[in-house]
Amino acid sequence: MLSTYIWLGIICSLYFWLSRLSRSSGFTNRIVKVLTCLFFYIITRPISILMIKGPSVNIWINLTADLILFSIFLLVIRHAKYSDFLSIIYSIYIFNPFFILCILSGTLPCMLFIPALIFILFIISSIVKASSLNNVIDMYYFEYVIFLYSCSCIYISVKEFNQSLSQINNVNNIPMFLIISLDVLLCVSGWFIFRLLLKDPDSQTLSDSRIHNQQEEDSNHEQQCPEPWTARETLTVLILTIFFAFIVFYRIGTVKSPQTSLILSKSEENNGQIILNFGETKNISKISIFLGYESARTMAFSVPDGNNGWTVFDGNHKVESAFCWNDVNVNWSTYSIGIVLLDDEAYIQELVIIDGDGNQIIPTNANQYYNLFDEQSSYPEYPTYYYRSMFDEVYHARTAYEFLNGYPIYENTHPPLGKTIISLGIALFGMNPFGWRFMCAVFGILMVPLFYIFARRITGKRKYALFSALLICTGFMHYTLSRIATIDIIVAFFILLMFYFMYCFTANCRKGASLARQSFILLLCGISTGLAIATKWTGIYAAIGIAVLFFYAWIPSLQMIHSRSKRLRNIFSVLGVCIISFILIPASIYILSYIPFSKIYTGKSLIQLAMENSISMLSYHSSVSESHPYMSSWYEWLIDRRPLLDSYTDVSGNKKSLVSTLGNPFIYWGGLIALLHNIYLWKCKRDNNSFFLSTAWVSMLFPWLFVHRTVFIYQYFVSSLFLILIITYSISRVYDKKRKNNMYFGALIVSFILFILFFPAISGVSAGKLYFQQVLEWFPTWPF
Repeated sequence: MLSTYIWLGIICSLYFWLSRLSRSSGFTNRIVKVLTCLFFYIITRPISILMIKGPSVNIWINLTADLILFSIFLLVIRHAKYSDFLSIIYSIYIFNPFFILCILSGTLPCMLFIPALIFILFIISSIVKASSLNNVIDMYYFEYVIFLYSCSCIYISVKEFNQSLSQINNVNNIPMFLIISLDVLLCVSGWFIFRLLLKDPDSQTLSDSRIHNQQEEDSNHEQQCPEPWTARETLTVLILTIFFAFIVFYRIGTVKSPQTSLILSKSEENNGQIILNFGETKNISKISIFLGYESARTMAFSVPDGNNGWTVFDGNHKVESAFCWNDVNVNWSTYSIGIVLLDDEAYIQELVIIDGDGNQIIPTNANQYYNLFDEQSSYPEYPTYYYRSMFDEVYHARTAYEFLNGYPIYENTHPPLGKTIISLGIALFGMNPFGWRFMCAVFGILMVPLFYIFARRITGKRKYALFSALLICTGFMHYTLSRIATIDIIVAFFILLMFYFMYCFTANCRKGASLARQSFILLLCGISTGLAIATKWTGIYAAIGIAVLFFYAWIPSLQMIHSRSKRLRNIFSVLGVCIISFILIPASIYILSYIPFSKIYTGKSLIQLAMENSISMLSYHSSVSESHPYMSSWYEWLIDRRPLLDSYTDVSGNKKSLVSTLGNPFIYWGGLIALLHNIYLWKCKRDNNSFFLSTAWVSMLFPWLFVHRTVFIYQYFVSSLFLILIITYSISRVYDKKRKNNMYFGALIVSFILFILFFPAISGVSAGKLYFQQVLEWFPTWPF
């Protein structure tokens, strides 16, 4: 329920703010008001209920009763003479968070308050002048909103947290949330009474503000002529891209990794056993096993007991990670060690024995297990990320390796295209950290020029295109995901392409471009959509976003066609192109992406494989709910609250190496402020670019509100990329030139300083433990 409460708080706050902007700007179109009312009704009622896991029947009954009242509402206020009453109802009933909580509580008696309040409001609106009511709302809007939120917080504290004033004397369980909510309620009530006694509500209106806002410059950024592209500009983008490539490939991973392997199997000659002899008694501290492509192998370890028997000192040890050095603590003085596989089969690529002084020991019978001891030099002093797989690389890199070698496929929880792309790097450089990370690095690097082109297209200025490209270079998560062999950076690249081509289409729509040009752009957008969905299903979220943007731009453009026959021809032509671009092409790419499956699982068609695996994926993602130390919810992503630790290695007593997935605080926190500015530009200035960017951000975040599985902050990555474009466009729309320049250079300086400051936390470069603890751990939830 906490996720739902936070969602309601954000949406209600957004509505109250937008309502205030509309009133202050004088924009009071009745149709727009009704449409806004319907939109916010849907996202505050049905959407909030869908966010609850397993809503009760009573909740749906409450919603039905509320929907009936809402329908009556619309019938009553559809006439123009009730437009002012409609404004009052907007704020007091429909978007009152307290009444929404009553619906979500599932308690039917709460619903009795709603029709009573409607009746009282209707009586008041019939007696009191509408202008007086409007003036009251204008003057006491802030107090009213705080009053509503205070009541809602009191309700939550009592209903959900079981707090009461009787707990005040309980030192271990003081109801602080309830006490603070009551204090705020009393303060705002007292302030309201104080203002009511001193001021006449009819004396102040917002007419002056409305006139002022109507006379403000209504400049649409799209209409500005873009600066011509120059050779110098191309050189600048090329240099920036090469510079970022150098940073990404800096110690991205070793090319020297164990390659040969011993198949330990109960059906082989070794019978699933390894016996290592040392010739004399040795003090063995640990055994480090570099496991092959199969992970989670269970083994038993034993030493001779001196009576022709064996003593098991670790009888059920799970060697977890594939293509990774896995340590097994021994701490035993012995002349021999026995290893017994408890599974059917295991691929061991190298085995290193370490004595008490930290030195490597070669068994006297090493030739008997030649493939286990032929690459001893590949064992590092400290097995950091540089030498092994980390986080989901054990799934994606391993599956890419299986695609190349025709092995049974382990990871099938995402479509195959991303792993196929990763396999290209493995084919070029081998199955080592550099090889399996290479293609992800390429896609991360290519996002720099793509960002430049995207920002330039939106702003029309080289200055802001360079600003956007520099910000993406200092993005923490972008840098980290460019150096990890997971599919998130790949799908992000394709999603950005989707939105870029859709932006080109919307801009051409408003300019009245030819049908052939629009169709070509839609085809490119459809190809990008297919590539994104065939990489990861988050491409579907993006497809919903571009569908909204498509209709938002295309439907008004039809009004520019005055001939009815030409308009019908345009409608059928564009819809036909859309069917090809967004249904046939993506479906074809998605099905063809299963070619690696068909090479392994013969006897089934590509369509069968795609359908069966898609059903399996849906079943898996709807049931994953295991707890994880780095799991986080969507509302935590917004404030960068809980990063993900991909790799952690103690390098020495006072130094460590770690790779974490977190966002640049400036981009995350500053981006939310810029998002509000863009919403303002869209609402009050009718800025199409602001609507486009805001919709792109929302479309990539909104679906996660209904996901109840285990999720992590990297699933916010694509949305955070749009925050960069939002910040860029927000600064470009600042009218004061001096303030704009200060914001421009200030933002770059802050972002670069933060990138350098947190570089050890995102790159794996070893640094002092005190540095991580005292400099980088800004919050207790940042696990450095």
